[in-house]
Amino acid sequence: MPDELAFRLHPALLERGALVVEDSDAQRAHLVGILTSRGVGQVREAIDGSAALAQLDQATAHPAVLIIDLEMPGMDGIALIRELARRKFRIPLVIASSREPVFLDSVESMVRTFGLTVLGALEKPVDGTRLFALLEDLGMARNAAEPEAEAECDIAPEALQAAIEQGRIQPHFQVKQCMKSGLPHGAEALARWIDEDGRVLHRPDRFIPAAEKYALISALTLSMLNQVLASLLHWRTRGLQPQIALNLSPCSLDDAGLADAIIDAVGSSGIAPRQLIFEVTESTMTAMIADRTAALLRLRLRGFELSIDDYGSGFASLQQLSSLPFSELKIDRSFVSGAQRRGDLRTMLESSIEMGRKLGLRTVAEGVESQEDWALLARLGCDVAQGYLISRPLAASELPGTIARLGRRS
Repeated sequence: MPDELAFRLHPALLERGALVVEDSDAQRAHLVGILTSRGVGQVREAIDGSAALAQLDQATAHPAVLIIDLEMPGMDGIALIRELARRKFRIPLVIASSREPVFLDSVESMVRTFGLTVLGALEKPVDGTRLFALLEDLGMARNAAEPEAEAECDIAPEALQAAIEQGRIQPHFQVKQCMKSGLPHGAEALARWIDEDGRVLHRPDRFIPAAEKYALISALTLSMLNQVLASLLHWRTRGLQPQIALNLSPCSLDDAGLADAIIDAVGSSGIAPRQLIFEVTESTMTAMIADRTAALLRLRLRGFELSIDDYGSGFASLQQLSSLPFSELKIDRSFVSGAQRRGDLRTMLESSIEMGRKLGLRTVAEGVESQEDWALLARLGCDVAQGYLISRPLAASELPGTIARLGRRS
């Protein structure tokens, strides 16, 4: 079982801090203590939604994150969220509440419906490790120093094309770990748009839809692939040959030439196809057409592995899941987080693992963030875990050290 990892503070937390909105003096002090003890810059406090809005209206620089209670005698958390959306404040949110998990799931859905970013919901008293696991996602979140239009505007195709050609959209690698042996089990390559200072400039859920819109998704996919291949060649000189997973967009599968380009690039590199596994989302399966099926079958024919990503988030039937020679089923993080406390999630998680086993698929659980998550998945017989408990997304230069550390610990 892996040890808890120390979390790196996102620069925004160092520069702009956080605002805790909580009416209980004890709970507010608890949250402030967690944040300040781990080096968060300015931590501001508000006793209800009205006080929080007053601070935001007067601030010259907004906090990097709001941590919001729901039940407050003044303006409650739900009314505050609605007002934040109305005033176009795009500050990422963390919900902290004593309400039941099903209710918190509904609140998270409501926040997203309002067009705001919610990093997650936590039960009170808030656990510091869980909180900072959520705050790791700030780099991917929509941050606002103003009621901003920037987050809502589209990415210019010229800027996106330049970023792809200049290699500024780069793979970061999140290590996966075998639950039985404790040994590393490869990694997933996650796209990150990096600015000149090395910071994340845009989150994938902004630039990937833009790449699909402007017919640049194949170029982005091949750029990511070529960078992964270069890393694999470098790691091989150090005696390291991990299997790397890459995501394939449904739009890229509509490109009849993409499979050929992937096969040619890997063949020219000298990397064995078995070192690459291509992930397609479950929702892709529900809209599978002949060209997409042909592309995936050609990749499988040449020795690449295929994975069903985000299983549980779509509505693929058993027939659809068995229609292609997949080797892996990745269970969506929404089933993993909180499953040890919620019977309904545990049932769906257990059913997914059992179905994968019966189909002969390796099961991978995403979003593993706590020792409790790990213990439950081990009891249910999951094969591989992926999440912040094991590894945050790493630059290519950091991967060998992390894999060595996990290997020594097993």
